[in-house]
Amino acid sequence: MRASTFPRGVWSPVIGLEVHIQLKTRTKAFCRCATDFAAPPNSLVCPVCLGYPGALPVLNREMVRHAVTLGLATRSTIHRETHFARKNYFYPDLPKGYQITQHDTPLCTDGQILLDHTGLQSVRLQRIHLEEDAGKSFHQEQRTLVDFNRCGVPLLEMVTYPELKSSIEAAKFLARVRQLVRYLGISDGDMEKGSLRCDANISLRTADLEIPSYRIEIKNLNSMSGVRRALDFEIARQSELLDHHQMLENETRGWDESQRITHLMRTKESISDYRYFPEPDLPPLVLAAEWIESIRTELPVLPMERENRYINELKLEDSVAEVLVAERDISDYFEAVVIAGRGKLQPSLAAHWINGEVRAVLNRLHLSIPEFPIAPEQLCDLLKALELNRISSSGARKVFEKLLDQKGTVDQLVEQVESSGMDDRDSATRVAQSVLRDFPEEVMKYRDGRTRLLGFFVGEVLKRSERPFNPKMVSEVLKNLLQA
Repeated sequence: MRASTFPRGVWSPVIGLEVHIQLKTRTKAFCRCATDFAAPPNSLVCPVCLGYPGALPVLNREMVRHAVTLGLATRSTIHRETHFARKNYFYPDLPKGYQITQHDTPLCTDGQILLDHTGLQSVRLQRIHLEEDAGKSFHQEQRTLVDFNRCGVPLLEMVTYPELKSSIEAAKFLARVRQLVRYLGISDGDMEKGSLRCDANISLRTADLEIPSYRIEIKNLNSMSGVRRALDFEIARQSELLDHHQMLENETRGWDESQRITHLMRTKESISDYRYFPEPDLPPLVLAAEWIESIRTELPVLPMERENRYINELKLEDSVAEVLVAERDISDYFEAVVIAGRGKLQPSLAAHWINGEVRAVLNRLHLSIPEFPIAPEQLCDLLKALELNRISSSGARKVFEKLLDQKGTVDQLVEQVESSGMDDRDSATRVAQSVLRDFPEEVMKYRDGRTRLLGFFVGEVLKRSERPFNPKMVSEVLKNLLQA
């Protein structure tokens, strides 16, 4: 490999990602072994996934369905006829000595991952193809243990074009991929558990030059923060070498999270090193056009579509909408609350409570939305009571806590809270008088006929009160003071 001839100066990263997505299927890619990762080591294996002579693979239909689902969701071209190949390499956790994958004919090509709801920021996908996973090695001081349970687990490999420009953009891309596969229900997308793994390829160039001829691969990054740190380290390391006119070669490097450095694993293999050849034990994969279209009709509303609708139709702030659609269960719950409101509930209020109070309870009690005890209709009724000033914000939070314990209906609980010491008219009068003194212009406008300002005054009183007041009583007190 020739030494770099780039001039000393500012370097521009060229980043491409290879993302391995572990699919949610009951059985492995080419055999009937279960995919239960809580099982004891080496208990979910058979002659097929261990590569015994004469054992024949049979393709998992659900694995193909998941791949087509992701291809459609990323607007990829779905190829109706594709082929499997053997990728040959030797490693302790690959008992067959080869991996069944797709090489010349991937199932999906030329898709994209949207990075924002406008569709103006996106990353192009070169391909998405089917393959099987290897086992898992556990390195100890004096020995290495191997668990073959993961051998043959279905994977999708998603390969981007080398057009990512920063570590932040790479991490955002991975976050969008994780979000998408969770929405589609094809993977849990958990990087820490290995369900979503990433290899990053990075080179540096000056702004006016073509992509350089060398490429550094960083293997098996398993967290968003790890991806950012590894790429930032490589950008700094390669910049230093290029500034001193040192030669850079194709390499595969590992990421050491504890020391936060990359280390050389091996010089990078070329395609010929893998000795690809057609898989002799699997026929061509041929998909019916009708089957592909049936999968298309089952696609859910995708996260970027939801985010766009929340911003443009429901008038939510961009940051609020992005948080809401981060998880499909949360987004589904929000939509159920809004639908229950039948146009009489402000979506922004529902979003505020779900992103705030509901998420806080889920985190505190380690619950998922299906386990959350307050039904969307109940939260809707509570928020409508709050909007109609039947109850104060602090009172609404008390009702919310009681609903968590399933202690009654919303109407019953609102009545209880309203009648529990909230009718201290003298205290409410003092607070109301201070509010009216602070807003003389609004008082004049109210007396000139803009009576809708009463709601503004009620809100200010409830904000300033040290304890919850009955909003109806506050409204009466203010009317008397304003008419005096």
